[in-house]
Amino acid sequence: MKDQEKILKLIKNLKIRCSSISKVSAYLAKNELPVGAKTYIEELVDQIVYKFDEDINSKYFEKGHIMEDDSIVIYNSVFFTNYVKAEKPSSNDYLTTESCDIDDEKLDKIIDIKTSWSKKTFPKTKKNAYADAKKAGYPLQIQGYMSIFKRKKAEIAFCLVDTPEGLCQYENQTMHVMDDVDDQFRVTRIQYDHDPVLEAQIYARVELCRIYAVEYFNEIIADHV
Repeated sequence: MKDQEKILKLIKNLKIRCSSISKVSAYLAKNELPVGAKTYIEELVDQIVYKFDEDINSKYFEKGHIMEDDSIVIYNSVFFTNYVKAEKPSSNDYLTTESCDIDDEKLDKIIDIKTSWSKKTFPKTKKNAYADAKKAGYPLQIQGYMSIFKRKKAEIAFCLVDTPEGLCQYENQTMHVMDDVDDQFRVTRIQYDHDPVLEAQIYARVELCRIYAVEYFNEIIADHV
């Protein structure tokens, strides 16, 4: 019983990772959860109740993780900055994150580094970068960062760096080795402003997620008595 009470408390105060906001944010203007959001919340509750974490494994994710520092290096080289990876686990009442990539307090700006998989997938223009970002849900992610770290501006920087050979050994290597590309062509930046209306919609959606999470947990209990 005590374990159930503890779980219920966690679920009632459920927070959404910034990187996962897009999973619950379809049709934000509607005051109801879409099917996809319900499925994601069920997955989160399952992890809490059954005490497990789900690994995210893909070659694209692995490159982003392994080569993030190299992406920041090329960013610094192009824009004459000296940024380092931020280590700021933080949250507010609705959202949480292990860290943003770069938090520039002086410029009141969050910078999110996205390491592109290859020369082919790297967005060469701002227009394509905005389209890729929207498709991947990145604008919602950085809105979350701005909300948590209380910044007025955000930037997504798509960076092009070498791919570890072990991740791309079956692909044409010319797509993954970058020393023949001028540095200035290896970072594409796009900008966003803090949107208080979107922030309020995200918070309202998290509230709906919490309500559904409790309903789903109660269903689990009812089916195991």
